[in-house]
Amino acid sequence: MSRHSLIAHYGKKETVTVQNIGIIDDFVIDPQSHLQAFGFNSTLRDLAELGLTIKEVAIDLFLIAMSVYAADTRISRKHHAQDEWTREIDLYLPVSDIALWNQNKQLLSNLLQFLTGDRWTFFFRSRPTEYRTLAQTAEADLFTEIDHISLLSGGLDSFIGAIDALKSGQKPLFLSHHNDAVTSSVQNYCLNALKEQFGDDSFYSIKSHVGFPKELFNHGYEDTTRSRSFLFYSLAVLAASALPTNRKVIVPENGLIALNVPLDTLRLGALSTRTAHPYFIARLNQLAEKLSLDVDIENPYRHQTKGQMIDECKDKSFLRQHIAETMSCSDPKKARWQGQSPQHCGYCLPCLIRRASIKHGFTTDSTPYGLALTGDPINSRSVEGIHIRSFQVACQRLQRNPYLAKTLIHKPGPLNDAPSEIPMYEKLYSDGMNEIYELVKDIIVEPS
Repeated sequence: MSRHSLIAHYGKKETVTVQNIGIIDDFVIDPQSHLQAFGFNSTLRDLAELGLTIKEVAIDLFLIAMSVYAADTRISRKHHAQDEWTREIDLYLPVSDIALWNQNKQLLSNLLQFLTGDRWTFFFRSRPTEYRTLAQTAEADLFTEIDHISLLSGGLDSFIGAIDALKSGQKPLFLSHHNDAVTSSVQNYCLNALKEQFGDDSFYSIKSHVGFPKELFNHGYEDTTRSRSFLFYSLAVLAASALPTNRKVIVPENGLIALNVPLDTLRLGALSTRTAHPYFIARLNQLAEKLSLDVDIENPYRHQTKGQMIDECKDKSFLRQHIAETMSCSDPKKARWQGQSPQHCGYCLPCLIRRASIKHGFTTDSTPYGLALTGDPINSRSVEGIHIRSFQVACQRLQRNPYLAKTLIHKPGPLNDAPSEIPMYEKLYSDGMNEIYELVKDIIVEPS
């Protein structure tokens, strides 16, 4: 295992004393130019053009999230973690208020360890004098009628969240993040469809392109991207903290994937994400409160399955017209290995949950998938067969013993922030697994 020290700089490389022995890397963000900004400058500019006067401590959080994302995606777990998963990463960062961040760095480390499975240590220093103020001058205030900020990823859940908000007469600011052309294209499709249905002035939107070249550090590319949600949420906090009122961030995510109970014990780490887990969102709210950002992050769909979200969508007809263009796959680009354009693989965990939910809500599914679930048996030794068979086994186990739900929902992380909601999570898990079982129960998976 190799310990890594990543040093973030504004404008130029300063002399920084590194505390721990290990591999040292630097990267520079220059807020005074468009070079080496990795999306930092354009994001602040877009927010300023919409009338948002950003708080400096929120910009600190944004830089921290960018640095975490850079380290997470450019340090290979396979080559730099003793167990091929857990990495040790130190981050050295310039901030606007050292005392405030030092008071909260253990909370920050804990929430990131829960999210990514890595050990994070933070070392804060004062920003260089010329970068003490980074917030750009805001244009005229356009936000007197904004009701909340909502994440719009291009996925099915966030599209339902957008429809529900607009159909209810709310005027949200949709915030998107992308780092590749496929994601950007899907987000554009969703935004354009919403504008055509509800009107150009029914919402505001910002698309943030934050990312790093593969050659940023020479430590291998890591595609698990566990920290992407932290970057996404930090962008939302950056915007929400500047609103005069209604500083609410909506995370539209079905409760089954938010809990993400592992299908077996081997999936607790590598194959079990915690992007919208209630514990992670609670810790983010705790951090925002301690930083005096007055932002509330909420997932209103945390007690619903994806199929129930479809059932209860406030404009099911409109959803059905566009559902095939939303993207749920964990890696749509892998279709290129078969010489195809990016599409849903059809067998990863998010794809199977999507297919089950559409079967539940609409019966038929027009989404193109790389894997057909009817016809020839699926090889149980292939990655496709492993995913499907894992769901079959987990669903059958729960069918035999429904009381397992009471225990299993606690496996991915604590639920003690809202004890009164635990019975709802139990029902959610049972409903969600039953939804998926209806999809996979008759699929033949066998060795070949």
